Amino acid sequence: SNHKAILSHGIATAVLLILINCSEICQATPKYMADGTMYARPPSVCVDIPASLKLCRNVGYRRMVLPNLLNHESLSEVVQQGTSFVPLLSRNCHQNVQVFLCSLFAPVCIPAPPGEPMNGPIPPCRSLCESVENRCGPIMLEHGFMWPPMLNCSQFSNEGLCVSPNVDSGGTTLEPPMPSPSTNPVCPPCRIQLQTDTLLDNYCASEFVIKIRVKKIKNKKNRGIREILADKKKRVIYKNGPLEERDHQRMKLFVIGRKRCTCPELDELASAKRSRRTRSYYLVMGRKDGRKLKVTVIHAWPKNNRILNRAARNNFGSDQCPSFDSAGI
Repeated sequence: SNHKAILSHGIATAVLLILINCSEICQATPKYMADGTMYARPPSVCVDIPASLKLCRNVGYRRMVLPNLLNHESLSEVVQQGTSFVPLLSRNCHQNVQVFLCSLFAPVCIPAPPGEPMNGPIPPCRSLCESVENRCGPIMLEHGFMWPPMLNCSQFSNEGLCVSPNVDSGGTTLEPPMPSPSTNPVCPPCRIQLQTDTLLDNYCASEFVIKIRVKKIKNKKNRGIREILADKKKRVIYKNGPLEERDHQRMKLFVIGRKRCTCPELDELASAKRSRRTRSYYLVMGRKDGRKLKVTVIHAWPKNNRILNRAARNNFGSDQCPSFDSAGI
C-alpha cells in the first residue's frame, strides 16, 4: 500500500513529498520516449552531480540517477542540455522551478537496500509540473518560446513515486504569489544585468551571440514585438550556432514580449535621428526558431562599457560553457 515519506533537500522552504509504491517502480519495465516509441532503459546507477551542472547547483542533494528522466545516459549530455535552462532560474518565476527541472535532469538517488535492484529515477508529480508551467510558461512565452514538449506535464502522474510541490505542515500546496501586473513592464530580453556570471550563463544558453549596429527598428508595441534590421557590414559574431548564410544576409532580429512591454534603450533609439542610430551598437543573444531569429538578451554596447569590452576580449568565457566532452562520469 502507498505511504508517504518526506525528503528535505536543504532548500529554504522547499520540501519534496515522495509517494512510494515500490511494487510499481522497482520492477524493470519498458520506458517510453515523448513520441511514444519504446526505449529500453539501461540499468540505473547513482553518480555524483558534477560541479559543471550549474542548473542543479545547491539543489540540496549530491547524488543523482543515470539515465535521467530525459533519457540522458552520460553526465556530459546532462550538463550540455541543462545549460539552456539556467537563465530561467534567475527569472524567479516559481520557488520550485529548480526542484522540478533537477527532478528531470538530475533525479535524486535513493540507494536500494542490500540485495535489491536499484530504483529508477523519481519523476515529478504532475501537480508540480503544472504548477511550474503555470508560472514559468508565460515567462518563456514572453521570449517567444513555447513550453518544451519534453516537459509536457501529461506524461507525469500524482500516483506512485513522485516529487511533489511544496507543502506546508497541514498538507496545503504552497503556491508562490502571482507577480503584480505592471502597466508597462520591461520586455524580458531587455532586463539583463551586466554581471560576468549573468553574461556567461546567457552566452552558454544562447544559440547565437552577435554585436550589431542597428539599421532600422519596427515597433509593434501593441503586439509586444520589435523587429530589428541590423547592418550586415557592421557586426561581430561571437557565437554563430545555427545561423546560415541567408540569416547573415537578412540580419532581421525579433524582440518579443508581452503586449505594450517596453525596451527603453531600443524605444529611444527608434525615434532617434539616423545619424545616432548608425553610432549605436548592441549586444544580442538569441535562439533560432524556425526561420526567425528570436532575441533573448539585448543590451546597448557603448564604446566605453568596460564589462562588455572585457567579456568580448575573453569571448564571453565561452571556454567555460559545457560541451559533450567536458563532463565525464
